[in-house]
This record gives sequence, C-alpha cells and structure tokens, in this order.
Amino acid sequence: MGRITLTRVADRELLMSYELEGLSGGERLRWIDPGACPNVGGAPLRASGHWYPPAASGIGFDLVVSVNDRVAALYLYDGEGAPRWLWAQGSAGSEEYRLVQYRGFCRDCAWQRIHGRDAGTMRLILGAGGGQWRFQGAFLAPLEGALARELAVAPLTEPAPCP
Repeated sequence: MGRITLTRVADRELLMSYELEGLSGGERLRWIDPGACPNVGGAPLRASGHWYPPAASGIGFDLVVSVNDRVAALYLYDGEGAPRWLWAQGSAGSEEYRLVQYRGFCRDCAWQRIHGRDAGTMRLILGAGGGQWRFQGAFLAPLEGALARELAVAPLTEPAPCP
C-alpha cells in the first residue's frame, strides 16, 4: 500500500515523506508550542492533545490551547459515512468555537486554491479529567450530513505539565 518516513531536519521540525498507491510527496511538520497554560476555573489547565468521546468510536479532535487562542482539528464522518475533517478556532476564555470546512487540497488532483467556509459552531467545556463537546451545523456541498452531537470527552494522550 505505501510507507511514510519521518526525518528530523531541525529542532522541533520534521520532514514527512510518503509513498502511497504510486504517488509520493512530502510535507514539513513543525512543533506548535502553546506556551503557558491557560487558567480554567482558577487553576492552570494543560489541555493540548488528542481527545475522544468514549461513547462514540472513530471521532474526536486534536486540540492546541494557549493563553490567547484555542484551535482544534475535528475528525468525524459525513452523512455517507466517509471520514471528514473540520477546523475549529476560538479565543482564550471562551467555550465557543467557529467550525470551518476547507476545500481545495487533493493529492492527485489539479491544483486549486484552498478556501474555508463556515460550517457551524462548537462548544467545548474542559476540566482536569474530561469535558463536554457539542457541535452543530452541517457539512457544506458537495458533502452531506448534519453536525449535531453532544458528547462527554476524555483525553486520549497524557497532557504535558504546565511550564
């Protein structure tokens, strides 16, 4: 089927090279350092990492939380059962995020500009051992399916200690 190779090119930087189904390419990967932990409920909370809802297999999100911003890459399924990804962004101190659906990249298609469109909202309330995740909206054409779930979430990765 294929292979992926990660090569360290600098401190906190990797080169990912792939060969998949006869196609090859690469991408530079850089570490995103969220810096100091934000204060949540009067205590520092290190929430950056992978999160998932134990009651719903196959979906979840990767979260980066800093003092000023919060961003998440959501992975879930559309109305046809195909895997999809959405981007969510919010500001520190807010539980509300704007969901964006991007279109444009295709590894074996002609180049086109990547652009995002609003796809709904997300609300995320996190605590030390878990939280509540709600998203609502709809996948935008040509995709299909409503986005309407509220789930308890838990960290899948061990959060790093606050600096």
